[in-house]
Amino acid sequence: MLTSVSLLALLAGSAQAFWRLPCNKPVVNGLIDPIVSPGKANSHSHTIMGANGINLDSTYDELVASDCTTCKVSADKSAYWIPGLYYKYPNGSFQSVDHGGMLVYYLQRGGSNETIKAFPPGLRMLTGDPFARNNTGSIESQAISWNCIDYNQNYPETPGFDQLICPNGLRAQVFFPSCWDGTNLDSADHKSHMAYPDGINNGVCPSSHPVHLISIFYEIYFSVDPFNKLNDGGSFVLSTGDPTGYSLHGDFYNGWNQDILQQAVDQCTNDSGVLEDCGVFTGQNLIISDDTANSCSATDPIGVNVDGVLPYLPNCVAIQDGPQEATPGVLTPGCTPVSGTGNTTPKSSFAAVSSAVASTSVGSPATTKVSVSSTSVIAAPTVSSTSVKPVTPSSSAASVPVASSSPAAPAVSSTSVKPVVPSSSAASVPVASSAPAVSSSVSAVVPTSVLGGKTGVLAATSVAPTATTEASVAASSAVAPSALPTGKSSTCAAKARRGSSKFVSKPKPNVHHYRQNANRARSF
Repeated sequence: MLTSVSLLALLAGSAQAFWRLPCNKPVVNGLIDPIVSPGKANSHSHTIMGANGINLDSTYDELVASDCTTCKVSADKSAYWIPGLYYKYPNGSFQSVDHGGMLVYYLQRGGSNETIKAFPPGLRMLTGDPFARNNTGSIESQAISWNCIDYNQNYPETPGFDQLICPNGLRAQVFFPSCWDGTNLDSADHKSHMAYPDGINNGVCPSSHPVHLISIFYEIYFSVDPFNKLNDGGSFVLSTGDPTGYSLHGDFYNGWNQDILQQAVDQCTNDSGVLEDCGVFTGQNLIISDDTANSCSATDPIGVNVDGVLPYLPNCVAIQDGPQEATPGVLTPGCTPVSGTGNTTPKSSFAAVSSAVASTSVGSPATTKVSVSSTSVIAAPTVSSTSVKPVTPSSSAASVPVASSSPAAPAVSSTSVKPVVPSSSAASVPVASSAPAVSSSVSAVVPTSVLGGKTGVLAATSVAPTATTEASVAASSAVAPSALPTGKSSTCAAKARRGSSKFVSKPKPNVHHYRQNANRARSF
């Protein structure tokens, strides 16, 4: 892994311009992945932020024609997603772990004499490995990390879950490759048309992928606070059936108005990271309100509940510990997987930028790693625009979770960001001041002890759920915890660093607080 010192040295000569795009909440949680599993239920569930036009087989035109988005710029109808996180009780039942949306960093990090370009319309990419169960040490794995947040001490970023209680949140972090081959909007493995620059999150693109696109980085804060006071020795697991955390991955489906994004890339050179400091967005009245973003939602056409307390992981995914790579398609005994295709007709998942340019891709993508073979070229879709039409969300109560609900998560607010005045250091760090309060159903009482456990598993102590055995958990119902902690929370806080591991500011109680730094002293 790159050390903080070596990374700072790289950053010293890099561009400092960036902005943060808050995505206030998921637009949908479900078995949706139009990149990997077009037209059918995906093997595992995702939590998806962005445009409500996302469906089992989304096209670029469908995304940009979305009625609304949960992200804060109306010209961005992209979809951003990662696997869901669950807490596993000792009785075998699972509970979805809520989060307060996502921050997407748009970073202008090119090498010398490189021009940063906007994403081409309809670009799709995946980074991370859903089947990983150990730290492979690959370039890709170095761009994926977790951080346990504790205001009272600093924990290092790790490639997988650690044996820690995280009193102030668990942060998932995904950095995408930014070098494009200039031809293909997708590839058979959804990765090979993209590459990382020589500095992973910074630097010069390889000659095979000469087009340097704007860099994107995801931060997602999971509200693990409700489980920190529990005492039954349960553990966290990703929807991929992964109790190690190494299978964290991210998907991105570009739905930007390309002209607007290129204007932002060219003109938004402020190093504050504040969305409102970009004249392209404010001058064209493109920043939407929190109410508008929060009212946006989509529907999973498969119709499978993936939230609340569940008897199995969604789509019957079996837990595979590793350290060997997980085997695709392994199911939990006694559970019937979803085989539906919803109300969509499968469409091609590949497209090239121009019908005049040869494409190297395979017709039907798969979750396994396959080689690329030639196929016919499909012309890229044209850019279309639409106005935002918020969808009224259904009401929900912040109460003790049962099989159909889970603790509410706070929304991200872009208006709460106040950068620290940067120093001459290459790693100057803007800091967020505050964000909306967290639901009172979530507790952030710091536990006094940390349970041991299996190496690579994020241990959590919990109040025992209603007495039952794993065998008695029926597929049609799940055992809800008999008690969950209640009270106020200071969940999901994060440190802001300037080339060190110390907090720049300490968040106030009961505030959903994000780390807001551009040139992070990251350890990948």
